[in-house]
Amino acid sequence: MARVVVGPVLLGLAALSACTSSAEPAPLPSPSPSASSSAPAPSPSATPPSLPPAASGTSPAAAKAFARHYFDSINYAAATGDTDELRALGAEDCVSCEAIASNIEKVYQAGGHIESDGWTVTSIRSLKTTAAASVLSLGVYLEAEVAVDRRGKTTRHPGQRQPMTMFLVRQPSGYEVSRLDLVSS
Repeated sequence: MARVVVGPVLLGLAALSACTSSAEPAPLPSPSPSASSSAPAPSPSATPPSLPPAASGTSPAAAKAFARHYFDSINYAAATGDTDELRALGAEDCVSCEAIASNIEKVYQAGGHIESDGWTVTSIRSLKTTAAASVLSLGVYLEAEVAVDRRGKTTRHPGQRQPMTMFLVRQPSGYEVSRLDLVSS
């Protein structure tokens, strides 16, 4: 069984990894606290990512463009603490979407911040796409992540590859994420 090492952004999602019927949940190791960081908090002046025109429509290509945009929004939220765009992209009943946004908010609301180069989608394969929904198999690389609390204490999480399955539903306004599952490799 593969181990899933999680940072604050992925923590809630890892707890939900059992949502994927074909994957076994992985044990969660304890993060390793380390000495204070002298790195400054990230600048909240970044602009939220805009939904690319390629993400409109119902084709597999549109679903893939939306998935990349969703991960850009995770990265923006983790860098700034602003989860508004990220929350807008998830369906109201998307438990994994809520977990990701809530974990980011907890870090920032407690006066901390997250340092990371973010999550990179390395591959996307369309498993099923209809006019109403799409299911995607994702290869994602989670860059090393450091959570810094308000006192400067850091908790480090190593980078890792993490396969995921993304479930999208089509709304009149466009795609929404209805579920994002971790897949044990």
